[in-house]
Amino acid sequence: KHFGKILVLDDLLQLTERDADSYNEMMAHVPLMQHRNPKRVLIIGGGDGCVLHEVLKHDCVEHVDMVDLDKDVVEICQEHFSWGKRQLYDDPRVTLHIQDGASYVENHASSSYDVIIQDSSDPWEYDETTGEKKLLPAHVLYTST
Repeated sequence: KHFGKILVLDDLLQLTERDADSYNEMMAHVPLMQHRNPKRVLIIGGGDGCVLHEVLKHDCVEHVDMVDLDKDVVEICQEHFSWGKRQLYDDPRVTLHIQDGASYVENHASSSYDVIIQDSSDPWEYDETTGEKKLLPAHVLYTST
């Protein structure tokens, strides 16, 4: 009621319809505004479509490759969230790739992008009872120091 529709993946809240823009505006607009003329953008993750929705607000963007591992997330969000119903993937600037982001980057080493945005799940969470760190499936995307 208060947050609108929500997206939960791996038993973790990913976004709420009411406040998704707060996070995704920062994910998209800050890096795009740091580049003088961002024409080519790569989005890794972001299957909910929020970051893509924000990136497409920039008229200077000519091409976006969006890579997400989970086709079901993309389709469900297209169906159920307002920004997904705007035919984001029909925009001629957008190419959607359903595959592993690291694999995509490795196999497209000759491609160049002005801005790369990684919008993936959290790598860990803390156990509410013990306070111990628990690794989540996305931890493989991160390095530790």
